[in-house]
Amino acid sequence: MLQTDRAHVFMLQTDRVHVSMLQTDPVHVFMPQTDHVHVFMLQTDHVRVSMPQTDPVHVFMPQTDHVHVSMLQTVHVHVFMLQTDLVHVFMLHTDPVSDDPVYVSMPQTDPVHVSMLQTNRVHVFMVQTDPVHVFMMQTDPVHVFMLHTDPVHVSMLQTDPVHTNPVSDDPVYVFMLQTDPVHVFMLQTDCVHVSMLQTNRVHVSMLQTNRVHVFMVQTDPVHVFMVQTDPVHVVMLQTDLVHVSMLQTDPVHVFILHTDPVSHRPCSCFHAADRPCFRPTLFILLRRLATLLSQQATLMASNEAFKKQAEGASTAAETYLEKNKQLQEKLLEAGIEVPEAGKKGVGLQEENKSLKEELKTLKEQLQDTKKALQKSDSDVCAMKKQAENLTVEYDRLLEEHSKLLASSDKKSD
Repeated sequence: MLQTDRAHVFMLQTDRVHVSMLQTDPVHVFMPQTDHVHVFMLQTDHVRVSMPQTDPVHVFMPQTDHVHVSMLQTVHVHVFMLQTDLVHVFMLHTDPVSDDPVYVSMPQTDPVHVSMLQTNRVHVFMVQTDPVHVFMMQTDPVHVFMLHTDPVHVSMLQTDPVHTNPVSDDPVYVFMLQTDPVHVFMLQTDCVHVSMLQTNRVHVSMLQTNRVHVFMVQTDPVHVFMVQTDPVHVVMLQTDLVHVSMLQTDPVHVFILHTDPVSHRPCSCFHAADRPCFRPTLFILLRRLATLLSQQATLMASNEAFKKQAEGASTAAETYLEKNKQLQEKLLEAGIEVPEAGKKGVGLQEENKSLKEELKTLKEQLQDTKKALQKSDSDVCAMKKQAENLTVEYDRLLEEHSKLLASSDKKSD
């Protein structure tokens, strides 16, 4: 034992134990040592260090006022931990020689959280921030990815073609995207392909197999359905005024047009296989109807967009004027003189004038769109009347044809 005014030293030694202790005013050191255990400890006002060491285990722990570190090492396991005021890190590593080694890493900060797990068969990665959440998992047959934010949600699933499926041996690919107005879903195998798109106004669905193809489109005024197999082709188009159905097989072609959806009675029915002379007329009529319906849907969407744009501009102008008025009142209360010219600056007047002109332009565009929409409705009514006249003419021709056949039969007799 050695003792001075500033230092105290103590040493103990036997055949199996060695102990050393050093103590000064800011520093304290302690070192016990045996045949199997070695310990080192250092302590100051701001730093604390501890290192115990045995034959299979090694530990290191330094600690300060802002940083805490812990390390543990054995023959098969390695652990590291770091902690500060802003960062937290944890890592775990096992021996790669084992059957299923594990690697774990988790760094964490104030806005970011990351987790990683890796084995021989599984790989997992996760990132989490305030607006974004990401998750990825990868195994031998399965791959998963998920992205999640406030307006967007994305999910993807992919399997390996060599995996064992209880239904079939086909690989599977799945994709899902979801936002506020749009929802997308896709499923793909070797035999089946499915796609679905959904918005506030449009719903689209597609199904495709080796023998069947199905397509569906649904909007507010228009509904389209198509089925195609090897011998049969079916197309159906439905609006508020027109219902069209087409069936086509190898020997038979049928076209049905309903123009009176209330009574559900067809105004015209054509069998193209029996009367091929009507094919061009029917094709022209159907094409014209489809064109007018498409134009009407486009004009309705444009009309709605212009209307919302005009309402938004008007609301923005009113909000801007209200805020400007409040700002002028606060300036007057603070004793700041407001410019004359109607208590508004020149720049504010010009901006208000431009907003009024933009609002006027949008209203004019809205009127033009309404006129075009009315014209399109008139064209649709004209086509409806033309279709009815065509039906009447067709019935008259059939009646004359029947009379001619009857007269020819009498003459032959």
